Amino acid sequence: MGDGMGTVSSRGLRLSAVVLIGALAGGCTGGVSQADLAMACQFQSCVCRDANALFPGFAEKREVEWQANGNASCPEGFNLAPQAKES
Repeated sequence: MGDGMGTVSSRGLRLSAVVLIGALAGGCTGGVSQADLAMACQFQSCVCRDANALFPGFAEKREVEWQANGNASCPEGFNLAPQAKES
């Protein structure tokens, strides 16, 4: 048997993902880095928005690009953002 280190790391990673997803779902994205969003977008719908748009709600959008490691990314000039839920 192992020393349990992998289990602790997996639990910590899952807990971090759950907390991050909760923050994103609640609309608290102001302090979330693009690196954190890249990982969170594996679990939540995201979109790429024009980084220079004056009004984020009206920004040009592009599809998320997926990296070999599973992280999301955007073309140059665009930033990851949680996809707004449609009503």
